[in-house]
Amino acid sequence: MCKLHWLCVVVAVTLVVAAAAFAQEAAPRGPRGRGGLQLMSLQDAAKLLDLTAEQKEKAAPILKADAEARQKLNQEMRQAFREGDEAARTAVRDKIRALDAKTKEQLAAVLTKEQAAKLERMTGPGGAFDRFVAMVEKLALTAEQKTRVTAAVKTANADAAAKADQAAKIYQEAVTKITGMLTEEQRTKLEQLRQAQQLQASVDRMLENVTLTDQQKAKVQKLVEQAQKDSIAAGDRQARREVMQKLMESIRNDVLTEEQRSKLPAPRTRG
Repeated sequence: MCKLHWLCVVVAVTLVVAAAAFAQEAAPRGPRGRGGLQLMSLQDAAKLLDLTAEQKEKAAPILKADAEARQKLNQEMRQAFREGDEAARTAVRDKIRALDAKTKEQLAAVLTKEQAAKLERMTGPGGAFDRFVAMVEKLALTAEQKTRVTAAVKTANADAAAKADQAAKIYQEAVTKITGMLTEEQRTKLEQLRQAQQLQASVDRMLENVTLTDQQKAKVQKLVEQAQKDSIAAGDRQARREVMQKLMESIRNDVLTEEQRSKLPAPRTRG
């Protein structure tokens, strides 16, 4: 169990650059702050499948091999970005797709058909759309808006099922359509929910292998809440990155013990 958790943490950290590149290629992204599709990594999705002890044991070596392969691809991607080599970036994206397909095929032998289908949905544009809709449903929608959103979701899912090769485009267009149904106040709230979700997810991955005391949990929650406010007030992407970095450093240096810090994933190097 601990071994699998550690593997998932490592993969989640090493995947960031490659996953971002894959997401940009695989699905059109909406304007920042307006609910564009955000793909979930294969490893993050695998943690949500309620695997049995036997499945976890069998999945561990698959995830480990995947983590090692992605780490090498991350290095290749960073090098390609440093050199401004678009052809090399495209080649790495192709390798990422091939690795995704290989890992999914291997995991399919471990998972039930239902789990495999769930994994496929969560890591694709359909899963990204589901998470977007879940955030929209948290808004104070009017009865008319609820009816229109429900109809748009039903249509998007039907169209994507009929045209699987165009699913990313179909779901992105649905995101744009649904966002257009919202008021400016609701769109602002949606962006706040998105930023809060990203911050919390990052903290959860960072601390997944660390056992906190109740007092530490309270401190972390307070830091996260403040970071969420700061992220909302931030003017641009770089400012939001700085908020995230400050949050992580505060948790690491002001909350955790030396022993707990030793269990954190290694900081991601910038290329």
